[in-house]
Amino acid sequence: MNRSFVFAVTACAAVLVGCGHTVTNADGSSVTMNGNQMQVTGRNGEKETISNNGQNVTVQSKDGTATYSQNGTVGKYQDNKGNSMESGTSITEQELGYPFYPGSVEAPGSLKATSSSAKSMVSSVRTTTDDPAKVLAFYTDKIGTPKTTGTMSTMTTAGWQEGEKQTALIVDGSSSPAKITLMVTTGK
Repeated sequence: MNRSFVFAVTACAAVLVGCGHTVTNADGSSVTMNGNQMQVTGRNGEKETISNNGQNVTVQSKDGTATYSQNGTVGKYQDNKGNSMESGTSITEQELGYPFYPGSVEAPGSLKATSSSAKSMVSSVRTTTDDPAKVLAFYTDKIGTPKTTGTMSTMTTAGWQEGEKQTALIVDGSSSPAKITLMVTTGK
C-alpha cells in the first residue's frame, strides 16, 4: 500500500476521533491530532509536524521547515533552504524579462519561483484573440529565432536558450481567447 494512501486514511481517522487522540496503523505509523497541530510518525520513527495557525500551514521534518500561506488567489510557499514559489500572482514585464504580447490580458496561472541552487523561474499566463502564429512571430522578433518550434493541432510551442536563460512559449488556441504561457528560467 502506498504511503500517501496510508497517510490520508490515518489523517481522516485522526480527525474523526477528535483532537488529543492518536491513531496507530498496523505498520506502527501513527497520527496524533492536538488542536491545530498534527504529528505524523512513520513506521521507521521519523516524525513530521504539521501546524495551522489560521493563516499559514507549516510542516517541520528532519529535512527542515516549509510554510504555505494563501491570500485570496495568491498562494506562497517558502522553506528554510531558500526555495520559494508564489502562484496566482501578477507578473510584470520587468520580472518576465520580455514585453507582454500586445493587447493580451492577464489570466490565472502565473507564478514565480526561486530555488536554493540560484535558479529562478517566472511564468506569465495571458490571453489573446490573435492567432497563435502571430504570437510566435511577435516573440521571434523580440527574442530571436527559436531553437525549437512545434505545432500540434491548435497549439504552438517554441523554445529559446541563451546561456543559462531558457525561454518557453506555449500558445493554446483550442479556445477563444487563446492562452499564452511564456516561461523564463534563469540561473545554474
